[in-house]
Amino acid sequence: MQYQILKEPMAILDIQMRSSEKITAESGAMVYMKGDIEIQTRTREGGFLKKIKVTALGGESFFVNDYIAHGDCSIGLAGPPLGDIVRLDVDPAVVLSCSQDRT
Repeated sequence: MQYQILKEPMAILDIQMRSSEKITAESGAMVYMKGDIEIQTRTREGGFLKKIKVTALGGESFFVNDYIAHGDCSIGLAGPPLGDIVRLDVDPAVVLSCSQDRT
């Protein structure tokens, strides 16, 4: 799987997928797809109360989509309306804590 960030600001994440690769994205994030991609919609993982909490307090969707490639294909994903997509290299030895500022 390879990716490229296009059209900054208000970026689109263009992901090149090979057969049987799978990604999960929030419902409504897909902008386009090329090739044979299976879409499966499901609720977020975790208990029911956790799902409600993430949806109500975190501003995230109750549902997510799994995209499964059947052959070489590509998919374009967009970030939230008031956000963008950036590359963040993460070191496994470093703790990363993120929060959403709602001021």
